[in-house]
Order: sequence, then structure tokens, then C-alpha cells
Amino acid sequence: PESIGKLSKLQKCALAGNKIEKIPASMAACTKLELLRLSANELEEIPSWLLALPRLSWLAFSGNPCSSRPSSVLKQISYADIDIKELLGEGASGKIYKAHSKDLGQEVAVKLFKGAVTSDGYAHDEMNACMSTGEHEHLIKVLAKIEEREHLGLLLELIPSCYKNLGFPPSLESCTRDLFEEGTVYSAEAVYTIAKAILSASVHLHSKGVMHGDLYAHNILIDEDHHCYLGDFGAASFYDKSNKRYEKVEVRAFGCLLEDLLSLCAESDDIRYKTLEELRSRCMHENVDERPLFDEIVL
Repeated sequence: PESIGKLSKLQKCALAGNKIEKIPASMAACTKLELLRLSANELEEIPSWLLALPRLSWLAFSGNPCSSRPSSVLKQISYADIDIKELLGEGASGKIYKAHSKDLGQEVAVKLFKGAVTSDGYAHDEMNACMSTGEHEHLIKVLAKIEEREHLGLLLELIPSCYKNLGFPPSLESCTRDLFEEGTVYSAEAVYTIAKAILSASVHLHSKGVMHGDLYAHNILIDEDHHCYLGDFGAASFYDKSNKRYEKVEVRAFGCLLEDLLSLCAESDDIRYKTLEELRSRCMHENVDERPLFDEIVL
């Protein structure tokens, strides 16, 4: 309803999987809005005022008439071909298992979707996003797909068990911000290494017109040497690259990630800390047009 604009403290709004045809213009008054899920609706356009909201950082809008769904060619494997083993993890859109693929002749990770529509949007849109990203050293490689009536999923490169989640999903109290294990401390060098890796992955994604939509520590896997992978494309969307504001919305999410990591670093006198703090400030500028693009950031 138009009255949603009166929710001046609204930070997080999940509306995926409805039949919304238009976003009320009154929502432009929701200047504290940071996370918005609009996937799997009937939107003909994403209004310009939405991309200008000062704090919007995590946006998903796939599965609408206004969003493209490019098709990708990927090897298809039968569910009967894989031997499912232990559960590795679970997200909003599906469960990830360790498995063996007889066709590929190797151990893999299998993401099986919970249904055709999830709280993030359509499973097929996540599959297309994953298949369209191409290879990058900080993205998990997609090997094949399962596309059957009873089973919908992706076969992914199996990441060694030494990799752990960098953070934990937000709580009701933290709302839009990730949580971290108590006592977690990172050196300035480690924070810089992580930031550089995720920046590189983000440059790669946006060069292909893909917005991750969920750029968070809890979607990053990291090992003891601080090598990391950005995963979970459930909220990813394809966008028109001629409109730079889409990318600058995600740049703010990167700024939030920097802010979280810097809060875990005590070496505030280190030149790398100061460099990242200055970058964080630029990325989180409330004037969207004042933020840098990912490929304009040098680390």
C-alpha cells in the first residue's frame, strides 16, 4: 500500500514471490531501507528513485518482466547419477550436500533447491546467474546442472573443509548486519586480503551485468590463509549496465562488509586499515552518484 512510505525506520523488506506490479512511490520516503527483495513479481520497471535511496545495499529483482533471464549452456546430469553424502550447509533457497558424480568421476558439492520459488526468488534465476558468471579464482566453479521434475540443482566444485563462513547471517537484533563469532580478530593484512579478493570477484560479476544482491560475510568462505570464495547467488539479478546506479547500490554493500571487517581489526594505525577506512567512507556515501564503481577502486 501507499502507506508503506510512512515506515520511516524500515530497514529490511522481503517481498519476493508475490504479484506486485508497481512499487508505491511513497516508498521513496523509506530512506533507512537497506535490504529489499523484489524477485519473482510482476514489475515492469525498477523506478529511478529506488536506486537513489541513500542506504539501499542489498537488492534483488530477478524473475520480473523488467529483468532479463539469459540462457546458459551447461552440462546436464541426472539426479540418479549422483551419490548424495553428508549435508554441508543450508540457505534460503536450498541445501548443499557433499556428493560423488559418476558422470564427472569426482567428488562435488550439490545444491538442491527447496522448490521452484524461494524467499529469494525463482530457483531457475539463481541457476542462470551461477551459470553465467564464468570462472574466477574467488567464485565457486559450476560444473553441471540437474533439471528434472522432482529435482532441481547445481553441481559445484567441492571446496575443502578447511574453508569456513566468514560471518553469520543477521539476527532480528542486528537486522541487516552480519554477526561474527565472539572474540574474532583479524589483522589489517588479513582484512586487506579479503577486501581485495571480494573486490576482484565483484568487478568480474559486474562486468557481466550481474548484481550479487547478497554481498555479505556469511556468503564468503575463507581458509586460514585468508583465501576466499564468494558464494550463494540466490539473490542475484541481471541488470542494464548502462545504469551505473545498480552497481553503486552493491558498492555500498561492499562498504558495509569493509565496515564489519574493520570493526574486527585493532590495527587502526596500519596504512592498510586507513586505506580501507577511507574506501569504506566513499563506498557508503549517502549520495549514490558519489560512490565509485568497482573497477574504479584500486587496492
